[in-house]
Order: sequence, then structure tokens, then C-alpha cells
Amino acid sequence: MKTTLLTIGMGLMAGLLVRAEERHVVARGETLLKKQGYRVRMTRRSDVYLSLGSRMRTANLYRNAIVVSIHFNAHRQTSVHGVETYYCSARGRRLAGLIQSQLVRRTGARNRGVRFTKFAVLMGTNHPSVLVEGGFLSNAGERRKLASSDYRYRLALAISEGIRRY
Repeated sequence: MKTTLLTIGMGLMAGLLVRAEERHVVARGETLLKKQGYRVRMTRRSDVYLSLGSRMRTANLYRNAIVVSIHFNAHRQTSVHGVETYYCSARGRRLAGLIQSQLVRRTGARNRGVRFTKFAVLMGTNHPSVLVEGGFLSNAGERRKLASSDYRYRLALAISEGIRRY
């Protein structure tokens, strides 16, 4: 059985404590995946800082795993909005595509696509890894959505469904 390792973003953006909202999505995702019989691990459950290196070392402790890092985005142009999923390996690309299609389907958010990048959190693991940007806190409309428990649940549902399809 694959282990799903969920990680949480780490910033203060747009006047909101991002970690609280991200933690909510991750916790809901954990519950949904466990109900489907998945083994789920989290890099942290509280508002404690973990370095990228520490998160990557934790991920690499597992033999058969995938890594999903959940974040909310910001941009200096407040009109920018939508969801996007990043990957840095061929194995991560498929996972990113499956999660991204579910994000768009379940939230109705603008599809900003699946994107290749060399983020450290993705490059440092030995497993298929993706980074999900669940919306832009710098956009007033998306900030309102992300403040909604129902919308965060739909994000978690989309992510868990993408993982299931993987």
C-alpha cells in the first residue's frame, strides 16, 4: 500500500494566517483518504516550523509513497486567480494532472494548469511529488472562498479524488 504524505504550506499572506486554512484542507484530505483505506502521514499537525530539508527527509523515510504539498498562493496583481498544480518529475506529472482536473471539476475555479518547476520541496524527495496551489489569497473573491469551510472541503475532496485515481 502506498503511503500518502501530506505537507502544509508555510506563510502569512494577504492578512490571513495561511497555515490555518491549509491545515484545514490537509486534515479533511487525511480523513477522506483514511476512509478509503489509504495510509496517510502528515509532516506536521501544528503551527510548528519544519524546514524544507526536514520535510524532505521525512518523506524519504517511506518506501512506497507519494507527496502532496498544499498551499495557497498570492500575486501582486490582485486580479490573478485560479488553481494550479506543480510537479518536477515524470512520475509527479501524472499525479499533478489527476489532482488538477479534480480541483477544477469540484471547485469550478479557473484552471491555471499543471506546471513543471524545480521547487525544493518537490526535488528533494524520492517519490512522485506535487505542490497544489488551491487559490490566490491576494484575490478578494478567492480569499472569501478560501475562508469558507465548504470550499476548503471541496479542495480536500478534489485532492483526495486525484490521489485515488492515481
